[in-house]
Amino acid sequence: MTTNDQPVVDVFEEAAREVADIAGESFPVRSRGRPKTEAEEASRREERRIRFGAKLRQLREAKGLTLAEAAQRAGISSPRKLSQYETICYPPGKVIRAIAPVYGVSQAFLAELVLKHNDPDLHHALMSDTDEAETEHA
Repeated sequence: MTTNDQPVVDVFEEAAREVADIAGESFPVRSRGRPKTEAEEASRREERRIRFGAKLRQLREAKGLTLAEAAQRAGISSPRKLSQYETICYPPGKVIRAIAPVYGVSQAFLAELVLKHNDPDLHHALMSDTDEAETEHA
């Protein structure tokens, strides 16, 4: 069929042909969000997170505090949230500032502990720069 001597084009049919033409091709798909982690690296991250949580728990227990007592003294609304930092995630900066004095450590010590476990490569780079700078000024 033609209209005004122009062939009628079914856009859906045309699109279906284009898709069929490229269906056999493979296109790289960029992942949104976090990149996929190799199983070995994911395992190392999990081990570091567990070690961090154990150290955080040791600091709390060394002060003889329960999760509820530590959360209350630090102004954290729920002991459950504090428990998450000991088990499944790293605390953000505002929590580090709140719990450091309750646990009897400096904010810098606790922040370094988080960095050391969460991103050891960055920690190493920062600490080696600090060591070199201290050596140069000595």
